[in-house]
Amino acid sequence: MKNEHPSFRPSKLDQYGACPGSYTLEKGLPDINKEEITDYGKKLHKVMETGNKKNLDIEALELVERCEDFLTKILVEHRGKIENVQREVKLVIYSYGEILTEGTADLLFETDHEVIVIDWKFGYDKISAKNNLQLLAYGVGASIRANKPCKVYIFQPRLYWSDSPDKYITHLDTLCLDSVKYRCEENTDDYRTGEHCKYCKAFLNNVCYEYKKLVRSFEDNQITLENLPDKDLAKVYADSKLVKRYVALIEKEMKSRVTTNKNCVDYHFKEQKGNRKISEFNILLALEKLENIIDNKQFLGICKVSLSKLEKLFVEKTKAKSDITITTKSCKSIFNDTIGEFIEYENSKFILTNELRMTNESII
Repeated sequence: MKNEHPSFRPSKLDQYGACPGSYTLEKGLPDINKEEITDYGKKLHKVMETGNKKNLDIEALELVERCEDFLTKILVEHRGKIENVQREVKLVIYSYGEILTEGTADLLFETDHEVIVIDWKFGYDKISAKNNLQLLAYGVGASIRANKPCKVYIFQPRLYWSDSPDKYITHLDTLCLDSVKYRCEENTDDYRTGEHCKYCKAFLNNVCYEYKKLVRSFEDNQITLENLPDKDLAKVYADSKLVKRYVALIEKEMKSRVTTNKNCVDYHFKEQKGNRKISEFNILLALEKLENIIDNKQFLGICKVSLSKLEKLFVEKTKAKSDITITTKSCKSIFNDTIGEFIEYENSKFILTNELRMTNESII
């Protein structure tokens, strides 16, 4: 009898591949509440499925337009036809008579000799297609469904980033997914920390053994940073970001209990007033009351213009006045060309990252 539910969802395969033990640890744990993270992405995925752009803000509209431009580019490259494009396609992979994994491809189209899958990602972290098991699963499912080799693309409109595995994916790659299942079932005590932890239910419910050991190593001050080789320091730095997430989860739980019970032991809420401000509607009224002491030029010298609001207003007005359809991206380009010489960047800073610099081939 075939299973009703898959053992592994495509979105979890990279986690299980990196940390086989987390598969067993996650069993029975409550799902992670990621509403604040996923709602915006779900909204944009729905727009890409239906084509309904009504009530989108400027940022969302631009992201959708970038995705549409990318789809047009891929259709041209593979000689595909827009009428053959299918959206939100369910893909199922069986292994030994049972469902191994099933998921939904954002977009799929076939040509005479291949099938193409595109996966939209609306987050801020760059995702590589290299050794990406989620993309592999979509590719295997699409290849089996169409009985053709599959080319999979990932596109991140926020970053203008596109990536694809080096080779076409076929039904034979099911063996790779089977090996992940085997490792998870056989290596139940194989735990490894890394970026995959941030979506792991075992980590977020504080039952991960490897993570507890990592936290204790910081608490017990077992690490002497000055004596660490570069490679080990980079590993400790990456691990420390996981500790920050753990601290954030503790604080979130504390705030939840204080909200419900007014306090948690001695902890309670204390109001910390934010920055003072005058709304846009009252600025001129305030200037009138100060005009005997401060003149208009001096007043403007201490005011700051919100460039994001100015740009948004410019885009809306430009689209309304245009006799032809004009994209948000084009409007923003006109805006920058018009007043770019007056724009300055302040408080720029360098941040630590291990991402590769984008090349021209990576930018869409």
